[in-house]
Amino acid sequence: MACTVKVIPNPYIFEVALDKYTAHLTLKQKGVKVSDFILINNRNLYLAKPILDKWGYALLKPRKGSFGKGVTLIDDFSRLRDIIEFMEQERGINLNEGILLEKYYENNPQDWLSTTLINGEVMYGYRKKSSRFSNFSNSFESRSFQKVYDSDEIGGEVDLGNLKQQHQQLASLAYHAMSYEVIGFDMIWHEDHPIIVDENTFPGLYPNLFKLRNLSLVNSMYQLIVQALI
Repeated sequence: MACTVKVIPNPYIFEVALDKYTAHLTLKQKGVKVSDFILINNRNLYLAKPILDKWGYALLKPRKGSFGKGVTLIDDFSRLRDIIEFMEQERGINLNEGILLEKYYENNPQDWLSTTLINGEVMYGYRKKSSRFSNFSNSFESRSFQKVYDSDEIGGEVDLGNLKQQHQQLASLAYHAMSYEVIGFDMIWHEDHPIIVDENTFPGLYPNLFKLRNLSLVNSMYQLIVQALI
């Protein structure tokens, strides 16, 4: 149907945006600041060693994962090798399409921010509450590394965030690069600028945050549909 009738959201772009690798690649090719990344598998694993040595730390991410599940901090090549080879030995795990390895950037979890956009307009920025933060292993040089993690996959527990101009500009650039009507972007703050670390095809649509921003989710979706019909 989407070949002859306009469907919202666009199902073809949905497939691109749902996969963290193809989403990252789309943004990077269009000049949007996104985490550096590589795609690896069990056949070219050795190519990751010099890159990982340069990065220092990396994040192994399920390409179509969510809620922080499976996101693993990698501190050296041997840890990465053992994980990939374990997966290779397990039946039913297909490594042929590649596994996403993303550069870890020094950042403060207190500066993490997510954005929600509808039809190109930034609705708001928001932060997960500390109850949604989870530590990685404590064995990494006595340093603390965290991720957002939701074991029950229920979402929620958010506060309105401090949306800086740089966040809005980056979110707008990413929206137009992806061309997906309803989308969200997770950002960290590294040095003096934000970096996109995740794209959300099911962004946070929180009624309480719409109310705090004096916006209407219903009206925003209605305007999106009306514009599509023009």
